[in-house]
Amino acid sequence: MIGGNGVRFLTRRVAFGLFAVFALASLALVLARNAAGGPAVALLGEHAAAGEVEEIASRLGLDRPAVEVWLAWLARLAAGDLGWFWREQAPVASLILERLPLTPLLMGTAASLALGAGTAIGVALSAYPRRWPAGVLAALHAVPPYSLAHPRCSSSRSASACSQWLDCKTLARPPRAGSP
Repeated sequence: MIGGNGVRFLTRRVAFGLFAVFALASLALVLARNAAGGPAVALLGEHAAAGEVEEIASRLGLDRPAVEVWLAWLARLAAGDLGWFWREQAPVASLILERLPLTPLLMGTAASLALGAGTAIGVALSAYPRRWPAGVLAALHAVPPYSLAHPRCSSSRSASACSQWLDCKTLARPPRAGSP
């Protein structure tokens, strides 16, 4: 049984986690609203016709005041509605549930690889502290994972193309027709 301190600790952690998710989601909404051209241009592309942009903005409620959009989003979130994913044309909740079974596998694989690499590098660093192989291994281990992304992710193509490629590779399904 968890004692009083453990319950308080868990309560604080859960409360902070909920606050962090709320704050980050609110920040994402603010950033999307203030992006060049707004969210409708981001959805349709830079070369979309003005009429199309206005139609999408109206249909999605993006022409309403930001506070009104934010409050409506909070109400839907409180009701369990995570929204609609425009690129996939599906509810966000169903996409999360579809990909959820792969999450533990990916996390376990990544943790195992990191543990193995970290252990090997630690042993090499302790056995040969002032030799060049240890320095090279330490430098390679310090490379941020996002810098090792597929070349399509770091090219001038959109982040959408990168995420489509990653989705197709990780879910072992072919890309949709017309995808980059």
